[in-house]
Amino acid sequence: MSFDNGATWQTTVLPFALTQAFMFHQTQKDLALAHSGSTLFLTRDGGLSWTRLKDQVVKASWGSATDQANSIYAVVDQSISSDKAVSLGSVVRNSGPAARIPKPSRSLLKTINFGDIWRPLADNIFSYVGRENFLFLSLADTYGLSRRLAVSTDYGASFHRTSLPSISPDSFASLMDVANGLAFVYVDSGRLNGYGTLYTSDATGRLFSKSLERQFYPPGDAIGDFYRVESMPGTYLTTVMDPDLSLVTRISHNRGADWMKLQAPSGECLLGEGAGSGSCQLQLVSAYSIARGHPAQMPVSLATAPGLLIAHGNTGASVQTSSPSNVYLSNNGGHTWSKVLEGPHFVQLGNNGGFIAAVAHGNSGPQVMKFSTDAGRCWHSYKFTSEEYRFTGFVSEPGSRATSVAIWGFSSLSQHWRVFVLDFAAILTRECSASDYEPWLANGALSYSESSNSSSGSSERGCVFGAKQTIMRLKPDSLCANNYSYTPSQTVEPCNCTKADFGCEFGYKREFSGRDCVRDPGVPELDVCTDEDSVQRVLTDGYRKLPGNLCSGGFSPNRTEQTALQGKRCSELLKRQRERADAAEATKLAASSEAAAKLAAQLAKADAEAEANNRRRLVAVLLPVSAILGGLVCAVLALVLAAKLRERRRQLAAFHYSAVSAAGRCEDVESLSNSTTTPAPTRSSGGGGGGGSRRADDKQQLLLNPPEAEDEGATAVDAAPEVNA
Repeated sequence: MSFDNGATWQTTVLPFALTQAFMFHQTQKDLALAHSGSTLFLTRDGGLSWTRLKDQVVKASWGSATDQANSIYAVVDQSISSDKAVSLGSVVRNSGPAARIPKPSRSLLKTINFGDIWRPLADNIFSYVGRENFLFLSLADTYGLSRRLAVSTDYGASFHRTSLPSISPDSFASLMDVANGLAFVYVDSGRLNGYGTLYTSDATGRLFSKSLERQFYPPGDAIGDFYRVESMPGTYLTTVMDPDLSLVTRISHNRGADWMKLQAPSGECLLGEGAGSGSCQLQLVSAYSIARGHPAQMPVSLATAPGLLIAHGNTGASVQTSSPSNVYLSNNGGHTWSKVLEGPHFVQLGNNGGFIAAVAHGNSGPQVMKFSTDAGRCWHSYKFTSEEYRFTGFVSEPGSRATSVAIWGFSSLSQHWRVFVLDFAAILTRECSASDYEPWLANGALSYSESSNSSSGSSERGCVFGAKQTIMRLKPDSLCANNYSYTPSQTVEPCNCTKADFGCEFGYKREFSGRDCVRDPGVPELDVCTDEDSVQRVLTDGYRKLPGNLCSGGFSPNRTEQTALQGKRCSELLKRQRERADAAEATKLAASSEAAAKLAAQLAKADAEAEANNRRRLVAVLLPVSAILGGLVCAVLALVLAAKLRERRRQLAAFHYSAVSAAGRCEDVESLSNSTTTPAPTRSSGGGGGGGSRRADDKQQLLLNPPEAEDEGATAVDAAPEVNA
């Protein structure tokens, strides 16, 4: 480890086997947590010594920056041993829509004194996640048919159920982002569809409304395609799956109240997919494509570089990963774009956005760096090495405040790791002064009233979150270095309210590219418990002012503040709500079971039909094969018989040749013939009867009439004409 930015290093031996990455405190550099199996360890001196903090821990984290000092949260499971590491993901996603969820034996604990005292916050939880002042829990319902989310805004002192829909066993929920009192939560549609609904919360985190439908979230992936643009507050990028299963990019400039297409650079929609139609837009490559090997990089932005946004993508009707993507740049937070580099690159920002550096993506290590000092308008090339090496990474200092960037890789020639550090201080020799900055109106490229399809009241250009935000940023032609601790100064001027300053209330939703919130028939009215003795119902015409919005006057929706419902107690209401929800889940389970049974019967029938079809196909194949085999056997037999016949004729021809030779020498033909089979008998001296030997004239007769082999069973001697003495 190093305590002086890598100038010197020292070694320490951990007293445990590290099984997860270190979790460092947000502000105190000497504090860190570490996991060894399910045992949690703590260091208070930067890792020099470690203390055993808690056993049976399956998840832990530091409290948020606004929480009590040194707060630590931990999920403890009494059913596991101290050396067993458990993944929370295994209980978040189950298989099958009718699967039951076992009630967990996990508790959420909190300590503010480094483990001396642990205070229990909740029991029977699946998991938790905390961001800013929100702390969300995943809980099982009464019958284990689904999970529900509860939220705390007082750091675990109390929890309340959210209005988000129940989470079935084959789906999940994910906290995508929290900023300025507003939470984005994704709820999956289930059945491994790969998409779900994105919800935004109110300031309490209890009431949620739909922000975007069919948001893409790949099944089985740990992260969805959702990106917060750091250089433009309130701006987000995400991916939507259309009904035809194509993926398209959407952007919101007002914290999810509206989602729009990305405008393609001028002239890039004249050719190719979607050319000449309204479907052509800029499509950005995101986490899903990159995780599957597409050569690209996640979008790059920086809070100290206002408006600067760099991303890989293509122009067309949908996201394309079959061909290399190009590098696109926006100087106004994603309102307009230009293509700055051809093909995929690794990109880094430095000096608080004072320069952009890029190296080409390829099979071998890059030898040339491309850079720009005027926000991407002009690019220069610099060859920093001629050495062949295997590229490993390209980074800048965390926060991108320094003037240097580093490229590292492995040299096959020297068999050593190489690090190339390029310091732009040689170019940015002068420190920036006040005259090097100019006022820039954030979101000045868009007026929601002009782009809206419906009336939303008057709106001035640049009014987002109910205010005009003017930021002092570096002029493009200022060749100077930002101060290391540079933070852009800004002024805020409130605007009149429009519909763009409001999200849709619970039970309402916006149609794509529209401003009006319309009633969602699938969501019932909501009764809210404010305390034990009062139940209130929200009466509104569908609009809820977004947390952190500064607008005043202008559009004002009709909203009747929560009205008490007499004669009802919160405990009774919650009980009835739980009973209704459980009944609905039981009905869903029964319907799922019945559907599963029908599906099983259909599958069994389909299997039987498939088996019968397989048998028929087998018979259809075997018949011609059998006929072919039979023909081959017959052909083989015919060849064998023909071979035997040829052999017989050869023997007859040999006998005929022997007979001719014997006649020429005046030898006894019978003696010659018999000599090949049996010994020659003793000749008789008498001449009567047929037992006499053949004479030479008979041999001449035999030559004139050679034997024939018409009968396969006859021998050469039997076929010869009989001669009597």
